[in-house]
Amino acid sequence: FDTKFLFNYNKSGDYMLWLLFKKFFMIGLFSFGGGYAMLPLFQKEFIKTGIITNDRFLEIMTISQMTPGSFAINAATFIGKDNGGFLGALVSTIAVSLPSLLILLIFMKTLSKYKDHPTKVRIFDGLKPAVLGFVLAAVFLLGKESALDLKNIAFFVVSMLLLMTDKVHPILVIFLMGGANILL
Repeated sequence: FDTKFLFNYNKSGDYMLWLLFKKFFMIGLFSFGGGYAMLPLFQKEFIKTGIITNDRFLEIMTISQMTPGSFAINAATFIGKDNGGFLGALVSTIAVSLPSLLILLIFMKTLSKYKDHPTKVRIFDGLKPAVLGFVLAAVFLLGKESALDLKNIAFFVVSMLLLMTDKVHPILVIFLMGGANILL
């Protein structure tokens, strides 16, 4: 148990654990559509502020995809650990999960009661293209940081084709691409 992170300040004078909690709570609160939709927020909150480097974020993304559980929780745990030790990992994981839990508790009964209400339907219809925009933004943000050589383009195309057929499990694609990269 390392207590140095309790008193570790960032550049703006915030305690690191409080900073991690605020950033991950906001990401959890304002992200719709899952982990990939969160990527632009991760970039803004952690890479552009210098909390982590882009290279480290790409490593965290890769590890988060390979470990069981949701991307957001895994990434929050790794970023929290890097910046706040065990307590940072714990605080970050709780913070990114807490908004969903609170929203579910508050709206559980009302959403089912008003499932066909026109306003609710319009809200969710409006969120769908926004989530798609987040996911596409993540593709472009990560793509511009990746090496665009022939091998990586081929891996991308093969992965997409395998995943779009719905006959190959995504976990198998991860292992196939990792293994192919070791061999090539």
